[in-house]
Amino acid sequence: MRATAFVPALVVLVLLTACGQAAPAAAPPPASAQPAAATATPVPPAATPVPPAATLPPPTATRPALPTLSGAGGGVIAFTSERKYNQDIFLMNADGSEQTPLTTGFANESAPSWSPDGTQLAFQSGASGSRTALRIVSVADGTVRPVPLDVRGDAWEVAWSHDGKRLAFSNMPGTSSDLCIVNPDGTGLQRLVSNGAINGSPVWSPDDQQIAFFSDRDGDMEVYVMDANGSNQRRLTDSPGEDVPTSWSPDGSWIAFQSNRDGSFEIYLVRPDGSGLTRLTDNEVDDLTPAWSPDGTKIAYSSGMGSGRDIYVMNADGTDVRQLTDARGMDYYPVWRPVP
Repeated sequence: MRATAFVPALVVLVLLTACGQAAPAAAPPPASAQPAAATATPVPPAATPVPPAATLPPPTATRPALPTLSGAGGGVIAFTSERKYNQDIFLMNADGSEQTPLTTGFANESAPSWSPDGTQLAFQSGASGSRTALRIVSVADGTVRPVPLDVRGDAWEVAWSHDGKRLAFSNMPGTSSDLCIVNPDGTGLQRLVSNGAINGSPVWSPDDQQIAFFSDRDGDMEVYVMDANGSNQRRLTDSPGEDVPTSWSPDGSWIAFQSNRDGSFEIYLVRPDGSGLTRLTDNEVDDLTPAWSPDGTKIAYSSGMGSGRDIYVMNADGTDVRQLTDARGMDYYPVWRPVP
């Protein structure tokens, strides 16, 4: 689960279901008000059919092409926002300008992950009464298609590999959570981690040879790394709190993660061999879901430093913090569009 403070898809909106009811027969007028020679016989009305409970159709594009963002500030960032009450995917320039909704459905749509060519986003989507599932949206026009998965339970926390060939995701068939990979068309499903523990938040290394993730197999949520086929699993962190990785630096030398080992959640870095632990933020509020810029010089993240929960950006060493969003509701899960 990419952010413990925001475990997506466990909180869903309650949808109202419609139900019909047959109308009662109209009562005949009093006898004194009727002519004696004509006694009206009430005709029972036809039964009113009871409509089924409302269901949500698969989301599709319902609007013209979206405007092309300028990339001002050094790129484009996708993020999750609750400014319209449910969770939607938004886009903005890296300087915070041109904030634009990409998904506008009734489901909670969250935790985006870019395709390597920057034309699509994979994300998790869940509506009341249905499982959380994976979908892919076109950045050009908002067209959404499902990722068909042959799994039980929820699928979430999706991460697109840098070669574009695989999606890593978490699957919760019961009380535990497994890690899986699948082709973007839903074929080739493989279950990499299934040990009865809670495992989540997969993050690909830049060369797609390794996957970072968290696991509570030893009692606490710690950062682990494994080979992309699920072998050679090893623990990188060891703290009494919850350590959750969300991004790998473009040069492969650092993994960014959030941890509440010292109270509130803060942003940390660790090397893929477990050395070099570095703390970047130090606030009394939670700082969550760090994401590296494509050039490795900046990190975007979500923080409650302002009036709500907004997207911020800082240098990769933790300096020069700047606020990018300031909207009603919460903004989180920022991810930078890759440079093709």
